[in-house]
Amino acid sequence: MGGSFIPLCIQVVFYAAAIDLADDSLLLWKAFNNVDPARDLRIAEKVITIDATRKNHADVHKRPWPDDIEMTPEIKRRVEKILQKTPANF
Repeated sequence: MGGSFIPLCIQVVFYAAAIDLADDSLLLWKAFNNVDPARDLRIAEKVITIDATRKNHADVHKRPWPDDIEMTPEIKRRVEKILQKTPANF
């Protein structure tokens, strides 16, 4: 067998207060795209802490943090139309 063993650990992710915690897609987007591992990950004992919040100068982030973008209703309609033509198992 010889596989690696990963012990059970607790993962804590911090999000901005305005984030919809029921939106799984948004939660994953923020956790993977608002994180710099060197700055935002902490591992202590069996707890992994991830800071997925918006960064600013207090976080030693020198550039302005970009605003979230949102598709216009027209773009959303175009994407939906394309997805309807796409096989479900692509």
